[in-house]
Order: sequence, then C-alpha cells, then structure tokens
Amino acid sequence: MLYQSFQTPMGSCGIAWNRAGLTRVLLPERSTDVIDERMRKLGYRPAPHVLPADAARTIEVLSAYFDGEAVSFDEFRLDWSGTPPFARRVYQTLR
Repeated sequence: MLYQSFQTPMGSCGIAWNRAGLTRVLLPERSTDVIDERMRKLGYRPAPHVLPADAARTIEVLSAYFDGEAVSFDEFRLDWSGTPPFARRVYQTLR
C-alpha cells in the first residue's frame, strides 16, 4: 500500500491507498516528517513521483477542505477492509 504526505493550511496531512481505494487519512500534524513516520510504522510505502489520478484528486479535495472550502467526499472509493466493524458504521453514518 502506498501513501503520500502533503501540505495544507492547517498542517501536513497524509493519505494512503491500495487498488480497492482510500485506506487511511492522517489529519494535520506539525510536519511531513511526523506523517511519514506514522505511515511507515503502519506499513505504507511512499508513492512514486507521479500519483494516480484518484490520489491526486483526494489531495486536491482535502487541501480545499482544510482551506475552509465546502467540499464533498462522496466521489472517493474507500477500502473498508482494514476498518473495525464499529468504526466502519460510525464513518459510514458520518459520511
């Protein structure tokens, strides 16, 4: 599974994905080093320099969100396979 860290107005964030969809979003931290360390500890590898279109779009929308824009997250494919059942129900209700 791959990840990409990125900057937002609120700090450094990260996303991770696999073929099935988005697997993780790390909310703003003080630096990309913190994001990178957390992702690596979770078993993710850094993405290549050219991101898949879905990952690039996710970063674009999350950056807009953390810049205060109203956005929708409905377009994103999510891979729920690593999410515990209770957390999955909570996330799906909030989505």
